[in-house]
Amino acid sequence: MNIFLILFMLCTSLCCSHFSYEQSLAFGNIYYVDPNNGNDAKTGNISNPWKTVGKSISKMQPGDTLYLRGGTYLESNITLSRSGTEAEPITIKNYPGETPLLEDAGDFLEFRSIPNSEWQVVDAKRKIFVSSRSFSIANIQGYFQEGNNKYRLVPYARYGDFSSDNENFSKSRYIYVGPGVYYDKRSDSPTKKKIFIRLQHSDIQEQRRYLYPSNTDPRQTVIYLYPSREFIQISRGVSHIHMEGLAIRSGLNALLINSYAHHIIVKNCNILGGRTHIRVIGETHHLTLDGITIIDYFPPWICYSDVKVETSPPGDSTTYVAGSLKLSPLILGENNHDIEIKNSTFMNLFDGIVTNRILYNFHVHNNTFDNIVDDIMQINSGGYHFEIDHNRFLNVTRSVSRQEQGQTPLDPGTKYIHHNIIDARRKFFHSRPGSFIWKKTGDGMLAGPPFGRHGIRGIGQGDPWKIYNNTILMADARNGNWVRLGAGYEYAYSTFFPGNPHEVYNNIFVQTANHMVARSVRVADGSQILDGNLYYFSSTPLTNPIFENFSDGLSIRNFNSLAVFKKSSFFTSSKSIYAKGFENSGIQANPQLDINYYPDPDGPAAEGAVTLPKGWPGQDGGRYRGALPPKYLHRK
Repeated sequence: MNIFLILFMLCTSLCCSHFSYEQSLAFGNIYYVDPNNGNDAKTGNISNPWKTVGKSISKMQPGDTLYLRGGTYLESNITLSRSGTEAEPITIKNYPGETPLLEDAGDFLEFRSIPNSEWQVVDAKRKIFVSSRSFSIANIQGYFQEGNNKYRLVPYARYGDFSSDNENFSKSRYIYVGPGVYYDKRSDSPTKKKIFIRLQHSDIQEQRRYLYPSNTDPRQTVIYLYPSREFIQISRGVSHIHMEGLAIRSGLNALLINSYAHHIIVKNCNILGGRTHIRVIGETHHLTLDGITIIDYFPPWICYSDVKVETSPPGDSTTYVAGSLKLSPLILGENNHDIEIKNSTFMNLFDGIVTNRILYNFHVHNNTFDNIVDDIMQINSGGYHFEIDHNRFLNVTRSVSRQEQGQTPLDPGTKYIHHNIIDARRKFFHSRPGSFIWKKTGDGMLAGPPFGRHGIRGIGQGDPWKIYNNTILMADARNGNWVRLGAGYEYAYSTFFPGNPHEVYNNIFVQTANHMVARSVRVADGSQILDGNLYYFSSTPLTNPIFENFSDGLSIRNFNSLAVFKKSSFFTSSKSIYAKGFENSGIQANPQLDINYYPDPDGPAAEGAVTLPKGWPGQDGGRYRGALPPKYLHRK
């Protein structure tokens, strides 16, 4: 064959392959944005790219793809107001091999350059500085950089807390809790609209050697500040939008998805907002978050009560000292449905995913949640068709918590929690000196229950969960009133559905403290069933009961071992609603987990699981207990 013909065919093939690749991404036009070399007056092709994302997005039509070249886009109020279609979505994504950073930095870039002259000393003793100029903003969020690490600055709401010398807990005094900022909104203040900053180490930082920043002069420390406002919004009712490969930074909600938006995909994006990273307003549906990374900078010297307990100094407002650090990666609104969160990483946050009121068709799987102070997930009592599976909840206080909102799910018994690793052994900083907890513990540190409860409105007629094949590690969990807590898997409510119980099967529970695993389980009223679970107590000697306040309807009793329970009248009574008897197949033994939570193939967790009801999701036919099958084939 003629060599020229061969070359012509090869070039044609390559061109067609490139054309097919781009067409596979979009059915319409392909446009480009470049923050360094673009111009919004140009045509938007690869040789003549646009410059700004906000203006470029306004030109998109169904089927169009907008490629963002690498670099930093300093913009504000980016709004996606045009919809794609099911066949022709609008796609906004990174140019292959490049990372675009969309940042709402406002007028605050000068604080990142050191040394700088943007701060003036106000109080040298307390290391208080004020900005040289004024800013017209609603509020401020930010963090400082220390080497390769970053830590959130407390956005103080009261100047009294910001400038206080007191660091002990008090309901009626100002409290300084660590490095932070204060935006002066006082109408009669000579520093109105200026930003105050104080980087002085707190006593807790000094005691625990969190000596950050190493230089407490903000003129010598890299400071990232953001105005507290919306950044990227998807407008009400907008649909069929795909976002991929973007990095987003802002001071309030980095991404706000408004009501009735639907068929939105956000993939492989690195997102950092202010108080909430992604907020989804009510009635939104068919939202997929895939491969999202949200790594925040919650400081370890800020305690739970700084964020969650209100204080009321005389003559000032009642508020939370560090309430603006209640950082959640995702807040879902009322009547959201068909929400999927997968393959994502959430780290160093105060709070996790918050769901409000009715939510259904909710699937959270194959994610990693690491170093979260409060609940990983609060799921409302009125929600249904939930599946939370194959996640890694590491260094957490609580994994999945029940939010009591007084509502009954339309399809009860369809909350499935399975094949998760829940490691809640770590104690967290709950309360500072002067508090009740500090007096009890001497250091303010507490462990939490793997499963939690919130609210006072109850769960309507009932809200049974199906908890199975999870690997759960825990410590001596207590609440802020010093009440002993177990794993939290029990069903503690008086209302339930006969014939549709709360069920707990084939889990591994590793208790590392001289402490119980379960409490207040009712064995004979049909509200719940337990079987096939493995219990292991690594603390010796074990002097406390492992089951506390179990009830058979006539009496309440504690049990020091599973064997004692199985020989008791309580086990016999449980057969009235579960023929085999509670924990007939349950065992108390060492599961022999490795450092990655895999059980030994010759150990007791490798087999013995009870058969699960048909139709429950995630069944793989294995007989193992816990979240993971034995790592290697059986050696026998």
